[in-house]
Amino acid sequence: MKIANGTMRMTVQDKGRYHDSIREARQQGAPIRDDISYEDMKAFIERGEYKIAIDQTYLIGLELDSVPTVVEQLARRSWSFASAAPGTTFITCDDPVVLAWADGKDWGPHSPGFGLAGTIIMFPIAPELALIGLFVKQPPNRNFRRDQVADMNTSIARNATKQLYARDGEFEINTRAGLYTPGKDLPTALGRQPKLKGL
Repeated sequence: MKIANGTMRMTVQDKGRYHDSIREARQQGAPIRDDISYEDMKAFIERGEYKIAIDQTYLIGLELDSVPTVVEQLARRSWSFASAAPGTTFITCDDPVVLAWADGKDWGPHSPGFGLAGTIIMFPIAPELALIGLFVKQPPNRNFRRDQVADMNTSIARNATKQLYARDGEFEINTRAGLYTPGKDLPTALGRQPKLKGL
């Protein structure tokens, strides 16, 4: 919504730009009335007394348009099945596909993309199995150590919108309270950190 509001304000900053945008919108079939002046429209937008409603069908269409590009980038990666170390399990969440920088660093405002080198895709398939995608060659099967399982669980938990899912409370995750925090102790561990934004 912020982007739409910003675009509207930029459109009415200049009369020529405004008329160009109106002409282009009409060419694309938008039903725009002729009895609203530039001055009236500018005042209306500056007052901010409106609501922006975006058609969900349009948004779904945008997402579907991007699918072929994403699939192409996924096919360029080398994929490996990662088995959890004995006694450990992977968790999952309500947003389980983790796209991150492969070196684990936070690159600030530069978020990773599916087609960027130096990125990793992680996706849990089952409590003992996950799928890892990289742009470098890797073996088809890998055995994760305990620390790698805990690191991946931490990444998945950070990616969660609202919920984590696990077979039981024995999974391990890294928190600021300590490494290898058992899942069953997660509420207590996070409770000791009232202002904690991330794990």
